[in-house]
Amino acid sequence: MKAFMVAGFCCVFLSLGCQQADTVVTDVDRYAALIAVKPEYEERYIILHKNAFPQVLEAIYEANIINYSIFLHDGLLFSYFEYAGNDFDADMGAIAQDSTSQEWWKLTDPMQKPLTTRKEGEWWASMDSFFGRPVKSEPSKNCQRFAVIARVMPGHRVQLKRILGEPPESFLQHCIDHSIQNVSLFAHADYICLYYEYNGKEYAKDIRALQSKPIFKTWKDEIYSHLCGEKEEAWTQMRSVFYTP
Repeated sequence: MKAFMVAGFCCVFLSLGCQQADTVVTDVDRYAALIAVKPEYEERYIILHKNAFPQVLEAIYEANIINYSIFLHDGLLFSYFEYAGNDFDADMGAIAQDSTSQEWWKLTDPMQKPLTTRKEGEWWASMDSFFGRPVKSEPSKNCQRFAVIARVMPGHRVQLKRILGEPPESFLQHCIDHSIQNVSLFAHADYICLYYEYNGKEYAKDIRALQSKPIFKTWKDEIYSHLCGEKEEAWTQMRSVFYTP
């Protein structure tokens, strides 16, 4: 049942359409990345991030990074954040020069294993924005944050991107009505990760209601034909490791 819920809400979110007047499109840039965590350090990594240095959090805030989350599944870390500043390179440079952040990285870097598919010079492998509906009816700090991960079948990435870029009809208002917001999909190599927020009180009920929409039932098969695994197992919910307001 849990696997079905995960599989179901992913198809729902990928059906989002136009914006509505009672929502706000946030004026920020979105970034996502992947890196592996070494098995022997996984729990230590989680504990460390639940007790992040206050000075590290302050450096993140001063660099105009907001809504920063890290999720974990099967040894793979997915990070998502929003940037609200005007000079990304300068702000990232300021973090790099921060002495406390440097000490933090001395702890975290040995726990991580960069992906071989990353670009030259990267530590975390940057992800391409595949899809996004940056609409919020509630501030992210008031929401539950979720991420799910799937793998695209070899040679199917272009086809999947085309499908996701051409939803059959608007679905956004249905999602807003059921408390789903700020949906973004990112891809790297054969991985795709979906980030979203929930601002309601009855998550399971809202997801079931979305799954009952006719457009969901008719469109999901086309999406799943490009993903690895059985339909109910194609998407896996990731574990929350870290987040900031």
